[in-house]
Amino acid sequence: MASALRQRLLRAVIYEDNHLVALNKWRGLAVQDAAGSPSTVLSNVDVFQQNKDGFVPRLAHRLDQNTTGVLVLAKTAEAVLRLNRLFQLGAVAKTYEAVLAGQVTKPTGTLKGIPELITEEEDANSELTSNQPLFKTSASWSHSTAQSHYTVLASAQVNDGRPSRTKPWLTRVELRPTTGYKHQLRIQCADGLRAPVLGDKRYGGGQEQVSPIILQHLQRHGLRTAAHPYGLVMHLHAKQLVIPGYNWDGSDLVLRATLPDHMQLTIDACGLHPDQQSRPTRQPTRQTA
Repeated sequence: MASALRQRLLRAVIYEDNHLVALNKWRGLAVQDAAGSPSTVLSNVDVFQQNKDGFVPRLAHRLDQNTTGVLVLAKTAEAVLRLNRLFQLGAVAKTYEAVLAGQVTKPTGTLKGIPELITEEEDANSELTSNQPLFKTSASWSHSTAQSHYTVLASAQVNDGRPSRTKPWLTRVELRPTTGYKHQLRIQCADGLRAPVLGDKRYGGGQEQVSPIILQHLQRHGLRTAAHPYGLVMHLHAKQLVIPGYNWDGSDLVLRATLPDHMQLTIDACGLHPDQQSRPTRQPTRQTA
């Protein structure tokens, strides 16, 4: 098992030099955990170790377990100091892509602040449903400086072929956070845009439970659902990370990660391409003799 994980980590490399390595992290892979599980990135960073000085690579930043995309590890002490400083200053440009459960009508905008969450102690249910509050009043902010810019790439209504039923919207967005608070993008989409990330168990607020059309539509287009409360995994991907002035000639290092299969399937099946903006999706047609 450990050997298979280490081999998969090596296959996930999208860029490597003497100072850093970048991976396209897959969903379900935890970056670290408090228990020191052997199945995390942090527990296996020595697979990228350079033997000349014995320095063990370190995480330059973090991604949630079910967020996919660019993850950077520093391979030298010099790189740790440099990358830590750049991330702390907000100089590293991060671009994410997400599919949201809902319609976002304003094509571009800025999301500011993160509302204070209702804790599990305050609400006995850790998985909140649509009629339960997820955030406290808007006057209570836990991180008022949190900021993200967004751009709508495409949106579509999922059509199951039944004219009498409400057709739920999906929206594909690009997200560019300028701060890096925990769960920032997930919370800001759910609260600021009123459109949670598709497949987000914690901040979905039960919206996917009242839109089974989405799941059924994706299943008809080949989605193989895993054990998950909604039958979907999270559609949030760190697609690009730019480290300023990193290269020997002073140019930026641009790291890009391709979309995971489950997001590409949703985009294709639901017509979430820029040239298909706001068009209802169609059901697969059957050929008759």
